[in-house]
Amino acid sequence: MLRNFAATPCQRGARHARAVKLQALWPAYQSCWFHPKQRAQFSCGAIISVWVPFGEPEPFHKARKRGVLRLTKLRRRHRFTLLYGGDRQMDYRELSAMIDCQFSEALQIAKAWQQLAFYWCERRNWYLVETSSADLARLLGRWRAQRHHGKLPSHNFAMLGNLSQVKWCLD
Repeated sequence: MLRNFAATPCQRGARHARAVKLQALWPAYQSCWFHPKQRAQFSCGAIISVWVPFGEPEPFHKARKRGVLRLTKLRRRHRFTLLYGGDRQMDYRELSAMIDCQFSEALQIAKAWQQLAFYWCERRNWYLVETSSADLARLLGRWRAQRHHGKLPSHNFAMLGNLSQVKWCLD
């Protein structure tokens, strides 16, 4: 018996909601700054947020648990460097991983981690990629161009609740 796998109204509604969210967040994605914890030893790969699935902030304890599980699994297959991606002052920042992988693997990881978009780095240039369409949407510039230097603030608007421990995975 063949089944019809067409999207249900609920699935279409969820996709539409994610598309609207992505459209609202696209300018922020294009102006993202990065605060690396360590120097990457590779020049090609993806930067994918570990936290904030579908662009929705969540409590710190949920983000931490999700991050530990994702990074433990990732460590089995790929080399990666941890960094924060956020606004220029790092008042809003998401723990992210710069992953040494192929583009197709980056797309799979971003989808599995429920990210609306991710960054693709190649030859020290970086591109913003929409996860649902996998288009190299826009050349954003040189890797060094948007690096945050300095101390991270004690607060983080990417999480709900007390975020005095946001460096849990980087230390």
